[in-house]
Amino acid sequence: MLIGRYLRALREGQGLHLPRAAQWIGVHPSTLGKMEQGLAPLRFETVEPLLRGYRVPADRIWPVRSLLGYDGFHCVDSMPGCWQRLAACEGQAQALRIYSGRLIPAVLRTSAYAATVPGAAQHDDARALVPGHGKHLKHLTVILHEGALWPVPGHPEVMASQLAHLQHALDRDDAGIHILPASAPAPAEAGHALTELSFPHSRHALYAVEGDRLLYITGPDEGDAKQAALDAAHAAAAPARRTRQLLAQARSRCADHSAGGRLEAWTRFKVLARRRRHRPAPGTGRLRTARPLSGGPRIAPSRPRTRARRVEHPTRAAATERTSRRCRYNCRSPSCW
Repeated sequence: MLIGRYLRALREGQGLHLPRAAQWIGVHPSTLGKMEQGLAPLRFETVEPLLRGYRVPADRIWPVRSLLGYDGFHCVDSMPGCWQRLAACEGQAQALRIYSGRLIPAVLRTSAYAATVPGAAQHDDARALVPGHGKHLKHLTVILHEGALWPVPGHPEVMASQLAHLQHALDRDDAGIHILPASAPAPAEAGHALTELSFPHSRHALYAVEGDRLLYITGPDEGDAKQAALDAAHAAAAPARRTRQLLAQARSRCADHSAGGRLEAWTRFKVLARRRRHRPAPGTGRLRTARPLSGGPRIAPSRPRTRARRVEHPTRAAATERTSRRCRYNCRSPSCW
């Protein structure tokens, strides 16, 4: 299923129809259509002419041969071009359901977020290389863990713009966004990121688990376990009103981080300016004595300025002392002294 959808995305990207591509390998167009849908077996002798006709680089052809060696229900892809193959499958999917526990999914990322967060730009660059990405998509559901909404370290303004983009997508109903609260248990089967890809005319969905490598799972056994994990995360997610409140709280946190960073920078600037302003002039207030090279008399350095003390008038001080005295009956009368 993975290689078939990848071939279809490449063919549509080149603007070719099934009869033209089927002539390259000498098969009927309906047979090639079944190959692209995963309903007919694929062999490398059949796939290689198609890849060369679709102008795929040579270093991206041999990983396809390795992927064809896996069985139909389990596949591991960590070879060059893995993110581009995943983006091609996402572009062919009719419905996407995504769970992400750490990062914003690639379908909802801004360019600034993808450039700032480590490891996020490679998926976005791969999606940009796939022509017509997402033109078949009809339903998009995103389940975000609350931990994915925390500000990016050192770049709170980037996360603020990303959260504004999420809020805008939620207001326009472009995607069904649900937030899983931090108090709710994260699904163990989902891992860091789990994507469910549903294709037309396909009996089973394709599941992509993102981590150090891409793991593709389909079929009735392991696929059902991934589907159950997504269903559990979807059921534990907050409702629409609570989701909007969590987004608003995350945006306020980013604003506080931005204001705190600006206040800290301004305080640091004021402290440094104060130190420069009160720094004594060279040769004053630091040296005890200074003798010129000609052997002349010592020159006493100038003392740093000190604030003059306020001296009370003696008569006024005595009057203050007399009026502050009290007898044992807490009386200020002079007759009781």
